[in-house]
Amino acid sequence: MFFLLRPCRMKHVLCVRVVEARKFGFKRAFWSHLMLNSEESKLEGQKLEEGMNEASDLRNQKPIVDISPSIAEKSRDFTVDAEKEIARLKDKYLRSVADFRNLQMRMQKEVEDAKLFAIQQFAKDLINSVDNLERALALIPEDSRTDVEKNKQLVDLYTGLKMTETVLNKTLEKHGLVKYDGLGEKFNPNLHEAVYQALVPGKEAGTVFHNEQTGFILNGRVIRPAKVGVVKEH
Repeated sequence: MFFLLRPCRMKHVLCVRVVEARKFGFKRAFWSHLMLNSEESKLEGQKLEEGMNEASDLRNQKPIVDISPSIAEKSRDFTVDAEKEIARLKDKYLRSVADFRNLQMRMQKEVEDAKLFAIQQFAKDLINSVDNLERALALIPEDSRTDVEKNKQLVDLYTGLKMTETVLNKTLEKHGLVKYDGLGEKFNPNLHEAVYQALVPGKEAGTVFHNEQTGFILNGRVIRPAKVGVVKEH
């Protein structure tokens, strides 16, 4: 027997009506509905379990890749060609870097040389005046260079020319231009120009014993070799 309780309020009095459900159709439908839902849930659970088992089997299976010999050979050839191309490009890159660095070094050397030898042509033109000044000093006799009582004007001239030569030589050295004669040194074809040879007792053969014309060097570069006399072999 099934009872349905229905609360109701009437004039502040709670009344409970008890209704007896005498019809068993409601009870039968209720239990049938519960059984049907239970069977459907059971079937869905079985399907879900079967699906999970199939997915697990698929994960455990190892992939089977069938590579034919022709495909493997093509892949190997492609790898070899790629490695050769990489090596070629790497060699080309290294050569380009080396060429660029050599170009930088050459440009830097040219800039430095331009700074060092910018006055080279001016120096070549100036050394002729230096030669003339030396010749003028050499023309004054040695005994007249200090005899003030007899040749005061000549002594003053020599003193003035000598001071001019000293200042000029210091100015040239300041800009990298130096004089040299090579007296007593071994003959060097890069520094000297042999004008003549002579037998000189007590001197070693091949030694410079006379300076005909002074040489000049500008920042380590010979712009005029010294013209010298060299000791001849006996």
